[in-house]
Amino acid sequence: MSCSALLGGSEETKPELTREASPAFHVNEKSAPMLIMHGDSDPLVPYSQSFLMHDNMAAAGKECDLYILKGAGHGSDEFWQDSTKENICYFFNKHLK
Repeated sequence: MSCSALLGGSEETKPELTREASPAFHVNEKSAPMLIMHGDSDPLVPYSQSFLMHDNMAAAGKECDLYILKGAGHGSDEFWQDSTKENICYFFNKHLK
């Protein structure tokens, strides 16, 4: 489902609703640390949204690790590489132990 179908319009026609629907604009002092992994070839979600989330987390003083996976699509095989799994385990061990 596209964002337009979900919100009944595009970002240009529904800017307030689009902002309200975006988790990037709900970051605050209570936000938990976040791990973002995003493919730079994702056809569904522009990876600029992950940079926005990362920047908003940093502005709120919250930890956020961002990994852009070169050539990766939306949940493609690149997300299951050993190096990617290591980054996930490192994040979990750091924040959940």
